[in-house]
Amino acid sequence: GVLLAQKYMMSTNKVVKLVKIPGLLRYAEGLKLQQKLWALSKDHRQNFLIVCEHSPVFTFGKRQSKGDISMEMRRLERSGAECYATPRGGLTTFHGPGQLVCYPILNLRNFRYGAKWYVNQLEELVISTCREMGVVAGRSEHVGIWA
Repeated sequence: GVLLAQKYMMSTNKVVKLVKIPGLLRYAEGLKLQQKLWALSKDHRQNFLIVCEHSPVFTFGKRQSKGDISMEMRRLERSGAECYATPRGGLTTFHGPGQLVCYPILNLRNFRYGAKWYVNQLEELVISTCREMGVVAGRSEHVGIWA
């Protein structure tokens, strides 16, 4: 089962429902869950944060050339990992067991602050969620939250 809890974005009264997925989540299943929760967010102005660990998967972003993706996917699939081309930015990303992955699904109409505020609050939400799970996490000079 999925564990639901509620978190609050700092400086607002907007609720973010925490969706903790036990065990390993296959990427395709996680994508379906994101799409389902996005529809709830869009239609009902709800906010969610999915927290999970994926079975081994490589995702390829828009910045990677199609030829590179095709060749790289074949090579990596031989290692037993799943591979997906995605519409996100960036290049190749690996997710796997032991790596906590967080997917925010927020209806931004609930928040009336700028992008810098949003990113800061999102980072704080992830850091506090990690802390509650016994993981020490924080910011670094790299993009994202690191533990």
